[in-house]
Amino acid sequence: MKKNLILVPSPKQKKILLLIAWGFATYLLFLCFREIELEQAWNNIKQVHPLWLFLGIAGHFSIFIFWAKQWI
Repeated sequence: MKKNLILVPSPKQKKILLLIAWGFATYLLFLCFREIELEQAWNNIKQVHPLWLFLGIAGHFSIFIFWAKQWI
């Protein structure tokens, strides 16, 4: 009877996989932002209401609290 083996990549393979993942993520960011006009984006960022910005950031980080509570 054969046992299922879990193959763990070597440190060199991990570095290569990390480099590939980093390159792919960078390419995806490039695709997302290639047609954005930086001046217009900066003007829009300057017009953001601080309360909405705070609520957005607080909501984002509150997700981590709820994720942590799932494991307690």
